[in-house]
Amino acid sequence: MTQEDGIKRYVYLLDETLQPDNVGLISTNMAELLVKGITELSYRECAKKVSEMTGQRISAMGVWNVIQALGRKVCEEEAELVEEYKKGHIQGEKEVPVLFEEADGVYVNLQGKDRKRSSRGKAEVKVGIAYDGWKETGKGSYELPDKVGAAGFEGAKAFHEYREAAIARKYNLGEVGERILNAAGASGGAGIPEHGDDGEPCVERDSETDEEQPYQLEPVWREASGEEMQREAE
Repeated sequence: MTQEDGIKRYVYLLDETLQPDNVGLISTNMAELLVKGITELSYRECAKKVSEMTGQRISAMGVWNVIQALGRKVCEEEAELVEEYKKGHIQGEKEVPVLFEEADGVYVNLQGKDRKRSSRGKAEVKVGIAYDGWKETGKGSYELPDKVGAAGFEGAKAFHEYREAAIARKYNLGEVGERILNAAGASGGAGIPEHGDDGEPCVERDSETDEEQPYQLEPVWREASGEEMQREAE
């Protein structure tokens, strides 16, 4: 087929009809294998294992390129979700009286140029979940049936915006009676630091009322906080 600029492009008619969501020349199925593999293996080991499983050769750099392309695509989708949420176009169908939320972070070691750009050589992966209840699946075992999760390396403010948008996709936040955030202890009020490592404010506010969100400390931090208060009293 000839494009508008006069350049000829050769395509498979079946691919043109199906419009497969490939990553370059890598199929969706192979991309999924690479994503699963890279969470546990190095790029070199992942390339070797996937090549052996599929019979399709791919190098360690090829794996890296695919992961980077998928990462950019995810970032674009998340940015679009946040923009739609800010415009008021995102509203979930589920209405609940109470919404429980949890937020935490874990530091991971960086490599290469990213490590040099970081003062600590590390970066925090921020994680947040929201749910409206839990179900017992066995003795002392529970599951969260309608859990919503979000994770990212963004700054505190950007991650808060994405987390809100992700939650709003399932829940109608305007109809939630109370939102309770469960978080680890820290130097700030209610166990939440006033500012993150990037200097951005971490104070959570209800997206509908702009009021500060109620907090509750995790049990281990409640115990530590109680011990600290007791020491100060003595």
